[in-house]
Amino acid sequence: MVEVTADGSCLDSKSDDFFYDFTVIIATNVTRSEIIRLNRIAREKDIKFFAADCFGIFGYMFLDLGEHHYKT
Repeated sequence: MVEVTADGSCLDSKSDDFFYDFTVIIATNVTRSEIIRLNRIAREKDIKFFAADCFGIFGYMFLDLGEHHYKT
């Protein structure tokens, strides 16, 4: 019920406006500077942002959901 698109091309070749129509950005296996850039774009355009990677038994996950209201 949703459209999912995966793009494995180099992020450096994408302009900021490439991401403007997205509702969610999920980034894996990217550099720290690319994460910072994508998160900045996501913040400016109120896009949900997820970044994750795994290094053997170690890994990380970063989420920036912007302003989010929880229902109790």
